[in-house]
Amino acid sequence: MTTVEPQEPRNAIKTAPAHWEEVARLFSLGGDAAGCWCQWFRLTSPEWRAMKVPQRKDLMRRQFAEEERPPGLLAFVDGQAVGWAAVAPQDCYPRLDHLQLVQRSRKHAPTPEGELWAVTCFVVARTHRRQGVAGTLLDAAVGFAREHGADWVDGYPVDVAARPKATSSGLFHGTVSLFEQGGFEHVYDGVPGRALMRRRA
Repeated sequence: MTTVEPQEPRNAIKTAPAHWEEVARLFSLGGDAAGCWCQWFRLTSPEWRAMKVPQRKDLMRRQFAEEERPPGLLAFVDGQAVGWAAVAPQDCYPRLDHLQLVQRSRKHAPTPEGELWAVTCFVVARTHRRQGVAGTLLDAAVGFAREHGADWVDGYPVDVAARPKATSSGLFHGTVSLFEQGGFEHVYDGVPGRALMRRRA
């Protein structure tokens, strides 16, 4: 009798550490990612204003080439890259120190001991939104951070209950419900429409 192994559903979401060529292909599909190239948190405000889009793209390409680990993960469906999440040690993101949300949170909740990472951005292809891609990426990002020495992982999502008119382009941080489903707890939500959320890696 021949045993037939069950096949994985064709639309199963897989994740993997990102590589430049697939990220460039995903970002080239349009949307805000094609203008930001995931550099918003990696640059100070003056650096951001001084840098044109092609320079941001080149900077991201160099990060892939020069850093010891990729700056994020990709999600794949049927072999096609359909989503991205940026995840790295918090000190890779200098803009975080200037965010009102982060500054205020430090007065209310101490920074935890150990290595702190952050999930800062999500990009999901229009064709695959509301299909669990971001949630799968968030779970994988926590695992990736843990494998590379993280003790804690932070996120800075949007509270859509407080910002019901937020567009998809305004939700690149992720949503509070997404992070809640990923096991993150509220650390601080004293800035309307935003929350600092954290979980142990």
